[in-house]
Amino acid sequence: MGKIMNERLLFLLFLFSFLILAGCLKESKKQKAIEIPESYSLNITSESEEIAKVKLVKLPIEEEKKEEKTLEMISNFTEDINAPLRISFFNVGENERLTLISKGDFDVVISSISEKNIENAVSLIKSNADDVELFIIPYAKTLNNDIKIIENVDVAKIIVPDYDKVSLGEEKVIVEKASNGKIYEGNGIKIEIVTPFLKSFTGDEANSISLYISDRNFSMFIGNDIIEGVIGKIVASNVIKDIDVIVMPSYGKGEAGGANMKLFIDKTKPENAVFEGKGIDLNYIESDDSRAAMVNYLKAKGIKQYFVGNNKVIKIFYNGESYEIKEE
Repeated sequence: MGKIMNERLLFLLFLFSFLILAGCLKESKKQKAIEIPESYSLNITSESEEIAKVKLVKLPIEEEKKEEKTLEMISNFTEDINAPLRISFFNVGENERLTLISKGDFDVVISSISEKNIENAVSLIKSNADDVELFIIPYAKTLNNDIKIIENVDVAKIIVPDYDKVSLGEEKVIVEKASNGKIYEGNGIKIEIVTPFLKSFTGDEANSISLYISDRNFSMFIGNDIIEGVIGKIVASNVIKDIDVIVMPSYGKGEAGGANMKLFIDKTKPENAVFEGKGIDLNYIESDDSRAAMVNYLKAKGIKQYFVGNNKVIKIFYNGESYEIKEE
Protein backbone atom coordinates (compact mmCIF):
# COMPACT_ATOMS: atom_id res chain seq x y z
CA MET A 1 0.00 0.00 0.00
CA GLY A 2 2.76 2.43 0.86
CA LYS A 3 4.55 1.55 -2.36
CA ILE A 4 1.48 2.40 -4.44
CA MET A 5 1.12 5.74 -2.63
CA ASN A 6 4.75 6.60 -3.33
CA GLU A 7 4.35 5.79 -7.04
CA ARG A 8 1.24 8.01 -7.21
CA LEU A 9 3.05 10.88 -5.50
CA LEU A 10 5.98 10.59 -7.89
CA PHE A 11 3.61 10.57 -10.87
CA LEU A 12 1.75 13.64 -9.58
CA LEU A 13 5.04 15.44 -8.94
CA PHE A 14 6.23 14.63 -12.48
CA LEU A 15 2.93 15.78 -13.96
CA PHE A 16 3.01 19.04 -11.96
CA SER A 17 6.62 19.73 -13.05
CA PHE A 18 5.71 19.04 -16.71
CA LEU A 19 2.76 21.46 -16.60
CA ILE A 20 4.88 24.21 -15.08
CA LEU A 21 7.62 23.70 -17.72
CA ALA A 22 5.09 23.72 -20.56
CA GLY A 23 3.59 26.94 -19.24
CA CYS A 24 6.97 28.63 -19.12
CA LEU A 25 7.79 27.60 -22.69
CA LYS A 26 4.46 28.91 -23.91
CA GLU A 27 4.98 32.21 -22.08
CA SER A 28 8.52 32.60 -23.42
CA LYS A 29 7.24 32.09 -26.96
CA LYS A 30 4.66 34.81 -26.44
CA GLN A 31 7.25 37.26 -25.10
CA LYS A 32 9.99 36.67 -27.69
CA ALA A 33 11.05 40.00 -29.29
CA ILE A 34 11.21 40.38 -33.08
CA GLU A 35 13.64 42.93 -34.48
CA ILE A 36 12.24 44.89 -37.42
CA PRO A 37 14.56 46.71 -39.86
CA GLU A 38 13.89 50.46 -40.11
CA SER A 39 12.79 50.28 -43.73
CA TYR A 40 10.23 47.50 -43.04
CA SER A 41 6.81 47.27 -41.39
CA LEU A 42 5.48 44.30 -39.43
CA ASN A 43 2.21 42.97 -40.86
CA ILE A 44 0.50 40.41 -38.56
CA THR A 45 -2.66 38.50 -39.52
CA SER A 46 -4.10 36.48 -36.63
CA GLU A 47 -6.12 33.30 -37.24
CA SER A 48 -6.56 32.58 -33.54
CA GLU A 49 -5.36 33.91 -30.23
CA GLU A 50 -2.41 31.55 -30.24
CA ILE A 51 -1.46 31.33 -33.93
CA ALA A 52 -0.32 34.34 -35.98
CA LYS A 53 1.17 34.78 -39.46
CA VAL A 54 3.99 37.31 -39.53
CA LYS A 55 5.07 39.08 -42.73
CA LEU A 56 7.70 41.78 -43.26
CA VAL A 57 6.53 44.45 -45.68
CA LYS A 58 9.14 46.83 -47.26
CA LEU A 59 8.13 50.47 -46.88
CA PRO A 60 8.39 52.83 -49.88
CA ILE A 61 11.34 55.23 -49.61
CA GLU A 62 10.21 58.83 -49.51
CA GLU A 63 12.09 61.04 -51.97
CA GLU A 64 13.86 63.97 -50.39
CA LYS A 65 12.02 67.13 -51.35
CA LYS A 66 14.36 69.87 -52.54
CA GLU A 67 13.41 73.34 -51.40
CA GLU A 68 12.93 75.60 -54.41
CA LYS A 69 14.82 78.83 -53.82
CA THR A 70 13.17 82.13 -54.58
CA LEU A 71 14.96 84.91 -56.45
CA GLU A 72 15.22 86.85 -53.19
CA MET A 73 16.83 83.88 -51.41
CA ILE A 74 19.43 83.47 -54.17
CA SER A 75 20.19 87.20 -54.30
CA ASN A 76 20.83 87.40 -50.56
CA PHE A 77 24.32 86.55 -49.32
CA THR A 78 26.18 86.87 -46.04
CA GLU A 79 28.14 90.12 -45.93
CA ASP A 80 31.84 89.51 -45.28
CA ILE A 81 34.15 92.01 -46.99
CA ASN A 82 37.17 90.52 -45.19
CA ALA A 83 36.63 87.02 -46.57
CA PRO A 84 39.36 85.66 -48.86
CA LEU A 85 38.91 85.95 -52.61
CA ARG A 86 38.96 82.66 -54.54
CA ILE A 87 39.07 82.39 -58.33
CA SER A 88 38.97 79.05 -60.15
CA PHE A 89 39.59 78.50 -63.87
CA PHE A 90 38.29 75.03 -64.75
CA ASN A 91 39.62 73.00 -67.66
CA VAL A 92 36.49 72.34 -69.73
CA GLY A 93 38.12 71.94 -73.12
CA GLU A 94 39.63 73.83 -76.04
CA ASN A 95 37.98 77.18 -76.87
CA GLU A 96 35.75 76.93 -73.78
CA ARG A 97 35.82 78.56 -70.37
CA LEU A 98 34.28 78.18 -66.94
CA THR A 99 35.43 80.58 -64.23
CA LEU A 100 34.12 80.80 -60.66
CA ILE A 101 34.84 83.89 -58.56
CA SER A 102 33.87 83.54 -54.89
CA LYS A 103 34.19 85.71 -51.84
CA GLY A 104 32.38 84.41 -48.79
CA ASP A 105 28.83 83.61 -49.88
CA PHE A 106 28.99 85.79 -53.02
CA ASP A 107 29.57 83.77 -56.22
CA VAL A 108 30.10 84.85 -59.83
CA VAL A 109 30.30 82.48 -62.82
CA ILE A 110 31.72 83.30 -66.26
CA SER A 111 30.72 80.69 -68.82
CA SER A 112 31.36 79.95 -72.50
CA ILE A 113 30.49 76.27 -72.83
CA SER A 114 29.80 73.84 -75.69
CA GLU A 115 26.71 71.65 -75.62
CA LYS A 116 28.71 68.53 -74.74
CA ASN A 117 30.07 70.19 -71.59
CA ILE A 118 26.80 71.48 -70.08
CA GLU A 119 26.46 68.60 -67.60
CA ASN A 120 30.11 68.89 -66.56
CA ALA A 121 29.74 72.64 -66.02
CA VAL A 122 26.63 72.15 -63.85
CA SER A 123 28.48 69.59 -61.72
CA LEU A 124 31.52 71.87 -61.24
CA ILE A 125 29.38 74.86 -60.25
CA LYS A 126 27.19 72.90 -57.83
CA SER A 127 30.17 71.30 -56.11
CA ASN A 128 31.79 74.70 -55.49
CA ALA A 129 28.87 77.11 -54.87
CA ASP A 130 25.47 76.82 -53.18
CA ASP A 131 24.00 79.33 -55.65
CA VAL A 132 25.19 82.02 -58.07
CA GLU A 133 24.50 85.71 -57.56
CA LEU A 134 25.89 86.78 -60.96
CA PHE A 135 26.14 84.59 -64.08
CA ILE A 136 28.05 86.26 -66.94
CA ILE A 137 27.73 84.96 -70.50
CA PRO A 138 30.43 86.91 -72.35
CA TYR A 139 30.07 85.36 -75.80
CA ALA A 140 26.89 85.35 -77.90
CA LYS A 141 27.85 82.18 -79.80
CA THR A 142 27.63 79.99 -76.68
CA LEU A 143 24.63 81.72 -75.12
CA ASN A 144 22.13 78.93 -75.85
CA ASN A 145 24.38 76.38 -74.12
CA ASP A 146 25.13 78.62 -71.15
CA ILE A 147 21.41 79.24 -70.61
CA LYS A 148 20.91 75.47 -70.21
CA ILE A 149 23.34 75.52 -67.28
CA ILE A 150 21.09 78.02 -65.55
CA GLU A 151 18.17 75.58 -65.80
CA ASN A 152 20.00 73.36 -63.30
CA VAL A 153 21.72 75.96 -61.08
CA ASP A 154 20.16 78.60 -58.79
CA VAL A 155 21.04 81.95 -60.37
CA ALA A 156 19.92 85.46 -59.39
CA LYS A 157 21.09 87.56 -62.34
CA ILE A 158 22.39 86.92 -65.87
CA ILE A 159 24.58 89.38 -67.80
CA VAL A 160 24.67 89.00 -71.60
CA PRO A 161 26.48 91.00 -74.32
CA ASP A 162 24.94 94.27 -75.51
CA TYR A 163 24.40 92.98 -79.00
CA ASP A 164 21.36 92.95 -81.31
CA LYS A 165 21.69 89.21 -81.94
CA VAL A 166 21.24 88.39 -78.25
CA SER A 167 17.65 87.80 -77.17
CA LEU A 168 16.17 85.80 -74.31
CA GLY A 169 12.64 84.67 -73.58
CA GLU A 170 11.06 84.95 -70.16
CA GLU A 171 13.27 83.55 -67.43
CA LYS A 172 12.91 83.14 -63.69
CA VAL A 173 16.01 85.26 -63.22
CA ILE A 174 16.92 88.88 -63.89
CA VAL A 175 18.53 89.31 -67.31
CA GLU A 176 20.59 92.40 -68.13
CA LYS A 177 22.44 93.42 -71.25
CA ALA A 178 25.96 94.52 -70.40
CA SER A 179 26.82 98.19 -70.72
CA ASN A 180 30.22 99.83 -70.72
CA GLY A 181 31.24 101.14 -67.29
CA LYS A 182 28.55 99.21 -65.39
CA ILE A 183 29.86 97.96 -62.03
CA TYR A 184 28.48 95.00 -60.06
CA GLU A 185 29.52 94.60 -56.43
CA GLY A 186 29.30 91.97 -53.71
CA ASN A 187 31.30 91.44 -50.50
CA GLY A 188 33.82 94.05 -51.58
CA ILE A 189 34.44 92.67 -55.09
CA LYS A 190 33.98 95.15 -57.94
CA ILE A 191 33.27 93.77 -61.39
CA GLU A 192 33.36 96.45 -64.08
CA ILE A 193 32.40 95.91 -67.71
CA VAL A 194 35.03 97.55 -69.91
CA THR A 195 33.98 96.51 -73.44
CA PRO A 196 33.01 99.74 -75.27
CA PHE A 197 30.18 98.10 -77.33
CA LEU A 198 30.62 100.57 -80.15
CA LYS A 199 28.06 100.33 -82.94
CA SER A 200 30.94 100.46 -85.42
CA PHE A 201 32.11 97.10 -84.05
CA THR A 202 30.06 94.18 -85.37
CA GLY A 203 30.34 90.47 -84.65
CA ASP A 204 30.25 88.25 -81.58
CA GLU A 205 33.92 88.71 -80.67
CA ALA A 206 33.88 92.51 -80.87
CA ASN A 207 30.88 92.54 -78.55
CA SER A 208 32.15 90.00 -76.03
CA ILE A 209 32.08 91.12 -72.39
CA SER A 210 35.51 91.96 -70.96
CA LEU A 211 35.89 92.61 -67.24
CA TYR A 212 38.06 94.53 -64.81
CA ILE A 213 37.85 92.89 -61.38
CA SER A 214 39.23 94.35 -58.16
CA ASP A 215 39.16 93.45 -54.46
CA ARG A 216 41.14 95.56 -51.99
CA ASN A 217 44.70 95.66 -53.44
CA PHE A 218 44.20 92.88 -55.98
CA SER A 219 43.11 93.47 -59.60
CA MET A 220 42.62 91.34 -62.69
CA PHE A 221 41.57 91.81 -66.31
CA ILE A 222 39.51 89.07 -68.00
CA GLY A 223 39.48 89.58 -71.77
CA ASN A 224 37.12 86.72 -72.72
CA ASP A 225 36.65 86.83 -76.52
CA ILE A 226 37.46 90.43 -77.43
CA ILE A 227 39.74 91.14 -80.40
CA GLU A 228 42.50 93.60 -81.32
CA GLY A 229 40.32 96.58 -82.26
CA VAL A 230 38.40 96.43 -78.97
CA ILE A 231 41.61 96.11 -76.97
CA GLY A 232 42.90 99.26 -78.64
CA LYS A 233 39.79 101.16 -77.52
CA ILE A 234 40.20 99.87 -73.94
CA VAL A 235 43.83 101.01 -73.90
CA ALA A 236 42.79 104.43 -75.18
CA SER A 237 40.05 104.76 -72.54
CA ASN A 238 42.70 104.63 -69.79
CA VAL A 239 40.22 102.86 -67.47
CA ILE A 240 42.57 100.05 -66.46
CA LYS A 241 45.80 100.88 -64.63
CA ASP A 242 48.20 98.33 -63.14
CA ILE A 243 46.87 94.79 -62.75
CA ASP A 244 48.15 91.67 -60.98
CA VAL A 245 46.73 89.08 -63.38
CA ILE A 246 45.62 89.15 -67.00
CA VAL A 247 43.37 86.42 -68.42
CA MET A 248 44.35 86.50 -72.08
CA PRO A 249 41.64 87.60 -74.53
CA SER A 250 40.51 85.09 -77.18
CA TYR A 251 42.53 82.34 -75.45
CA GLY A 252 45.70 84.25 -76.39
CA LYS A 253 45.25 83.65 -80.12
CA GLY A 254 46.35 85.92 -82.92
CA GLU A 255 42.97 87.68 -83.07
CA ALA A 256 44.00 89.39 -79.84
CA GLY A 257 47.76 89.10 -80.00
CA GLY A 258 48.89 92.07 -82.01
CA ALA A 259 50.28 95.53 -81.31
CA ASN A 260 47.30 96.65 -79.22
CA MET A 261 47.62 93.64 -76.90
CA LYS A 262 51.34 94.29 -76.43
CA LEU A 263 50.58 97.94 -75.68
CA PHE A 264 47.95 96.87 -73.13
CA ILE A 265 50.47 94.59 -71.38
CA ASP A 266 53.15 97.29 -71.35
CA LYS A 267 50.69 99.75 -69.83
CA THR A 268 49.06 97.52 -67.18
CA LYS A 269 52.22 95.56 -66.19
CA PRO A 270 50.62 92.26 -65.07
CA GLU A 271 52.72 89.89 -62.96
CA ASN A 272 50.91 86.77 -64.18
CA ALA A 273 49.00 85.68 -67.28
CA VAL A 274 46.36 82.94 -67.51
CA PHE A 275 45.60 81.22 -70.82
CA GLU A 276 42.22 79.48 -71.00
CA GLY A 277 41.47 76.66 -73.44
CA LYS A 278 44.09 74.37 -74.94
CA GLY A 279 47.32 73.67 -73.06
CA ILE A 280 50.79 74.70 -74.22
CA ASP A 281 54.22 73.17 -73.77
CA LEU A 282 56.44 76.20 -73.13
CA ASN A 283 59.50 74.19 -74.18
CA TYR A 284 58.04 73.51 -77.60
CA ILE A 285 55.29 75.62 -79.17
CA GLU A 286 54.06 74.40 -82.55
CA SER A 287 54.87 76.76 -85.39
CA ASP A 288 51.25 77.02 -86.51
CA ASP A 289 49.99 77.89 -82.99
CA SER A 290 48.73 81.50 -83.22
CA ARG A 291 49.40 81.93 -79.48
CA ALA A 292 53.16 81.57 -79.94
CA ALA A 293 53.88 85.27 -80.50
CA MET A 294 52.05 86.35 -77.34
CA VAL A 295 53.56 83.52 -75.25
CA ASN A 296 57.04 84.55 -76.33
CA TYR A 297 56.30 88.24 -75.69
CA LEU A 298 55.12 87.52 -72.14
CA LYS A 299 58.16 85.32 -71.55
CA ALA A 300 60.46 88.13 -72.67
CA LYS A 301 58.69 90.49 -70.24
CA GLY A 302 59.25 88.06 -67.35
CA ILE A 303 55.52 87.49 -66.84
CA LYS A 304 54.67 84.12 -65.32
CA GLN A 305 52.25 82.13 -67.51
CA TYR A 306 49.63 79.57 -66.52
CA PHE A 307 47.73 77.32 -68.91
CA VAL A 308 44.34 75.97 -67.87
CA GLY A 309 44.55 73.23 -70.51
CA ASN A 310 47.62 71.77 -68.78
CA ASN A 311 45.71 71.30 -65.50
CA LYS A 312 42.33 70.32 -64.06
CA VAL A 313 41.98 73.77 -62.53
CA ILE A 314 44.04 76.88 -61.84
CA LYS A 315 43.21 78.63 -58.57
CA ILE A 316 43.96 82.13 -57.33
CA PHE A 317 43.71 82.75 -53.59
CA TYR A 318 43.90 86.29 -52.16
CA ASN A 319 43.73 86.84 -48.38
CA GLY A 320 43.59 90.63 -48.44
CA GLU A 321 47.36 91.07 -48.19
CA SER A 322 48.93 88.76 -50.77
CA TYR A 323 47.83 86.30 -53.45
CA GLU A 324 49.05 82.97 -54.74
CA ILE A 325 48.29 80.93 -57.86
CA LYS A 326 48.11 77.14 -57.76
CA GLU A 327 47.92 74.57 -60.55
CA GLU A 328 45.99 71.41 -59.75
